[in-house]
This record gives sequence, C-alpha cells and structure tokens, in this order.
Amino acid sequence: MADNLPESNRPAKRQPPRRRRERVFAISRGLATRVEVPTRRPRSRLLSPHATLVLGFLAIMLIGAVGLMLPFASASGEVTPLVDALFTSTSATGTVGLVVVDTGTHWSMFGQVVIVILMEIGGIGFMAGTILLFLALGRQLSIHQRQIFQESLVLRKVGGIPGVAKRFLLFTLAVEGIGTLLLYVQFRGDSAIGPDRAWWFAAFHAVSAYTGSGFDLMGGFQSFQSQALNPFVLLTMVAMIIPGDLGFLVVLDILRNWRFSRFTMETKLILWLNFILWPAAAIGFFFLESSNPNTLGGMPFLHRISNALFQGVTVRNAGFSTVDFAQVGSLTLMFFGIFMFIGAASASMGGGIKVNSLGALLAASRAGLLGRPHAEAFGRTIPADRVYVAVTLILLFFGWMIFSAPILFAMQIVDPNALKTLFDTQSALGNIGLSTGVPTNLDAPGKLFMSLLMFVGRLGPLTVALALLRRTRPTTRQFPDGDLKVG
Repeated sequence: MADNLPESNRPAKRQPPRRRRERVFAISRGLATRVEVPTRRPRSRLLSPHATLVLGFLAIMLIGAVGLMLPFASASGEVTPLVDALFTSTSATGTVGLVVVDTGTHWSMFGQVVIVILMEIGGIGFMAGTILLFLALGRQLSIHQRQIFQESLVLRKVGGIPGVAKRFLLFTLAVEGIGTLLLYVQFRGDSAIGPDRAWWFAAFHAVSAYTGSGFDLMGGFQSFQSQALNPFVLLTMVAMIIPGDLGFLVVLDILRNWRFSRFTMETKLILWLNFILWPAAAIGFFFLESSNPNTLGGMPFLHRISNALFQGVTVRNAGFSTVDFAQVGSLTLMFFGIFMFIGAASASMGGGIKVNSLGALLAASRAGLLGRPHAEAFGRTIPADRVYVAVTLILLFFGWMIFSAPILFAMQIVDPNALKTLFDTQSALGNIGLSTGVPTNLDAPGKLFMSLLMFVGRLGPLTVALALLRRTRPTTRQFPDGDLKVG
C-alpha cells in the first residue's frame, strides 16, 4: 500500500550517515591512480581531560559528605548537618585542613577513616591526575616537543606512565609507612594519646602530613600545639610534608640523578626557590613572634627555633600549627600571607599560585632588567606561553582573593576582623589550612562559600593552566607593534 501513496505522503527514507571521503594514491605494477576511500569521522569528546578531573573531584566531595552525614560517622551518633559535612569533605579532598567541627572529638572512628580516604584521594589522586593530564597535553604536541616534554617530566628513563605509577605508589607507601612508625614511637609514650590510640594517631597524621591536608586528632581545634615542645615529632612531620610540597616528579628527578647539575631546569628552579622560601618564612616568624608571650615568647630558645622551622615549612602547604594563630601579631599574618599566596610546586600536593609560576615571573623580570628577549633559567629558555600562564594565574588568584574576602567578612556571625578574614581567605584559596578561627564563626551560607573557595583553589589554577596551554597554537600572524607606556 505504501507504493500507492502519493509521493508527498510517503515517509522519508532515512539517509545513511555520510562518511568523509579521503583522496589517496594507490600504486600497483608501476601505475598510480587516485581513489577515494571513505573514512569515519572521529568522535568528538564530550568532556575535556581537565573538566573530567573537576567533575570527578566534585563527585568525590559529594560522596564524602554523604558518608560523613551517616549517624555512626559522628561520635555522638547524631547526623552531622549537611553544610558541616560538605565543608569537611571539601577540605579533606582539597587537602586544605580548615574545619568547622573538631576532627578529634566530633567524628567517630568511621568518620575519621572516611576523612583519611578523602585525604588520600585528594592528595595522591590529585598529584597523579595532574601528571596524567600533563602527559595527555604532551601527546598533543609535535614529536620534538613531545620529547622535550617527556624529558622535563623525567619519564624517558622510568618506563612512561606505568613506571611513574609504580614508583609513585611505592614512594607513597614508604613515606607514610616510615612516618607512621616514627610517630608511633613518640605517641605511645604521650599520656594524652595513650598506647591504645598511638597507632591510629600515627597513621592518621602520617597521611595528613604527606598529603599536605593539615587535619589532626589532637582535639580542641589545637592542631599540634600539644606537640610544640616535642622537636622529634615536628621534624618527622616536616620530613613527610616536604616531598608532597616538592611534587613526586621533582623527588623522582632527585633520586635518579642525585647531583644538582644533572637535574632538569624545573627541578633546579623549584629547589632553588624553596631553599629561599623555607628559611625566609622560618626566620621571619622567629623574629616577629619571639616577643609574643602567647606564641613563641613563652617557649625556651631551642624550641622557638624548632617551632619556627616547623611553621616555615607548613605555611605553604600542610597548615599544621604549634601556636594559636588567633593570637599572632598582625604583621605576622601579613608576612605569612605572602607565602600562602605562593604555595607549593606544580604537580604537587599543595596549592597557591605555585612556585613554578613565581619562578617564571622572576625569570621574565630578570630578562626585562637585563634587556634580554626571553626568560631564562639555569641555561634554559622558559617558553613565552608558560610566562603568560603564570601571569594569568597570579592575576586570577589575586582577583579571587580580593573578591572573596569582603563576602566572607559579611558572612561572619560575631565581631569579624578584616585582616584575619583576609588571612583565612588566602588559606582557603591556597589550600593551606592555617586559620585564625574564621570558619567556626561563619553562618551556613558562609561555610558553603568557603567550601567553594577551597574547591576553586584546589582545581582552579590547574584547570586554567591546562585550558590555556591546550589552546596555544602556533601562528604566523602578527600585528604591527603599538606604543604602550609602562612604568
């Protein structure tokens, strides 16, 4: 009957999908002919790699919040409010360390285990995910650029991704295992902890230190103030924080070459800047707070030194504290704000604008002062697109901080302080974890907004950097020079 229908009423035939036809040359018996071969069009990706990372971390934060809301996740057996659970989950996954409920007293063993899992996923998963994303970016380059890229990531002699993954896992287990053992030796004799809880305290803080999370079980929002006079514990924590601060690829380069002259340019730059920033922060904290009886002033001289060294390292990554930062001086808060702004190295556990961005900016400034056309460091030229990305990250980070601080100031419940609000805003955006007490003084919308800051601070710089680098394309077009007065 369909054949008897008029042509206009007949159902339209479904057209087969059109295939792209590619012209190729075929050679047979010395004769060449041109033929057209149908080829399938490549499927477009629904999500870019960095968008996948962002959505993956968001999903982990939400799942963690649900786990922390379970009644048996709290020590009291009550359901933790969604806002507090989401804040804690975001802080743990983002390896920040800011809290609105005390970790040691509010959460049960189950809740603390959930936090440990989130810290491991947030720290180790973020570093591994960053490495894989940079590798994915490297595959989109030319063969020559790819070789340079793989050499800069120390991958050419360690078996590529499988080699990096294997060594990364072994190194993580070694650092956390040795750290747990060393901390257990000290904690088992601590009357406030006791031998029954010593193993769990040691394992929890080893994970928290290596991942740069800054969570603690000491109780009373005290962080490590109870361990301020125990230099062995402080030095053990510092030894676990530093590898996460540098990043595994830098550590791998160090273990593979041992000599500074054989390190890659990036490793040299990161080490050189850290060897300046760590002592500078420690010395500044020592002199600024030695006269403060509420912080270092009440400690013996040698313990002032050990605590200053501890804070000099934790201020850019882990966020542990041996003093009450609500009692430190205003000048110290402003001084430490500089280091929190800088943060740790790229592809590491830490946040901030990254030491690499600071190095690129310093190299570009040095080139400008010396009248050189390119930014250089340790006998290598830093590509111009890396300098542009560094400047972009610094401006975006600074803009987010200036935009966010007034909002957090307005969302506090009792007697907000402008400088302390700015300090905690930097701590949230830089994924540091040092706090003057602002999170516990926020209302529910304020906690949600600070959770957003921690999320943006964790994934924002990486996402922006990868997005800009992926869009970088060589071009032969150049506009005429225009006159611009600067300075």
